[in-house]
Amino acid sequence: MKVNNQKGMSIFEVLAAVSLSLIIFIVAYQGFYFITNSIDHSSAMTEIRKEANILIMDLDDALINVDSIEVAAGQSSNSFTKFTGVIKKLDASNDLSYINEQVAIEIKNDDLLIDGTKVNADGMKLTNTYFSLDLFKLKVTLEIEKQDSDEKYKLTKFYKLGNE
Repeated sequence: MKVNNQKGMSIFEVLAAVSLSLIIFIVAYQGFYFITNSIDHSSAMTEIRKEANILIMDLDDALINVDSIEVAAGQSSNSFTKFTGVIKKLDASNDLSYINEQVAIEIKNDDLLIDGTKVNADGMKLTNTYFSLDLFKLKVTLEIEKQDSDEKYKLTKFYKLGNE
C-alpha cells in the first residue's frame, strides 16, 4: 500500500505569515524613523545652541566697554534693530581728554552685523531678534532659526552700560 502524504501550507497560513512579517517590518520601520528624526532634531538644536553661544561671545567682545547706546534714527528705544555703542577711552596722547570709539551693531536681512561684518553662520538666521534699552541696561533678544529645519532657539541677555 502506497500512502501519498504531501503536506503543504494552506493559503491562510501563507497570508498569516505574510501579515505577521508585514507588521514586524512596519514596527521596525517606525522605530527607525522615530530614532532618525530624534537624532536630526537633537543635532539641529545642538547646532543652533552652539551658534547662539558664538553670537553671544561676539556681542560680549563688541559691547564689553560700551558706555552708552545711540539708537538709529526712527527707531524706538523699546525695540530697535540698529544702534551704535559708544566707548569713552582716555586719549593715549593726552592724559586729560577722552576720545569716543564706536561700534555699530545691526540686525539686517536676518543677519547680525557688527561693524558691518556678518557674524552669524550661513544657514542660520535671526528672526524676531531685537534690542531694547531699559535704564542703563541693553537687552538683547535673539531668536535663531536653522534655515533647513523648523528648529528655533530663543535667548535673552542683558548688558550693563557704562559705570551705572
